[in-house]
Amino acid sequence: MHSICNRRYPGSARKRCNDSLPHVIALLPGQPRAGQLASPPMEDLWMSTPRRTRGQGFITPLRPTAYLLHPDPDELNPAQVSHQVAHGFAFTDVQNLLSATTQCGEQQVWRRILGQPQSRQRSRRRQRPARLTPQQSAIALHYACAVELASEVFGSLALVEAWLVRPCFYFGGELPLDMLSNAVGFQALKVYLQQLAYGVYA
Repeated sequence: MHSICNRRYPGSARKRCNDSLPHVIALLPGQPRAGQLASPPMEDLWMSTPRRTRGQGFITPLRPTAYLLHPDPDELNPAQVSHQVAHGFAFTDVQNLLSATTQCGEQQVWRRILGQPQSRQRSRRRQRPARLTPQQSAIALHYACAVELASEVFGSLALVEAWLVRPCFYFGGELPLDMLSNAVGFQALKVYLQQLAYGVYA
């Protein structure tokens, strides 16, 4: 079964992206200098930071979509994914996803997922709903897929996080993070990342 995100870019595509689009990387903090690798491939990145689970010690970190889709995103067909989204993702699963993929922008992502102002968000956190609504779950899944896809292009979670909250000319000055609120915006983001990966867009 293909990944729910529908794309895993080969290392050669990541290299073409880095070679042909230095202006994209230059906009992001912590970018590597010439001749220095941006990061290990994402297959290695998910294995680089151990995660502790109850009774099992340290295990390999999960891919972003694996925090939300059970038992394995690659084993689910679209109908099964749709069913899980309609049922609503567990609040704790989304919380674990954001903890694993954000360093300082977790609240920005929560605001997009919950679709609420900051004051109402604090109140909602105190209530701790067991599950998100289907609409909120769809945005959470868009975010997880976006992190996986962008990580293939930029090579590190830090660069992905910085890119998501910077205005993007391709999106008319909107933040990539704001493109995740609906399916059409998410599709546009996937197309853009594909163009970056293969050096088509400049």
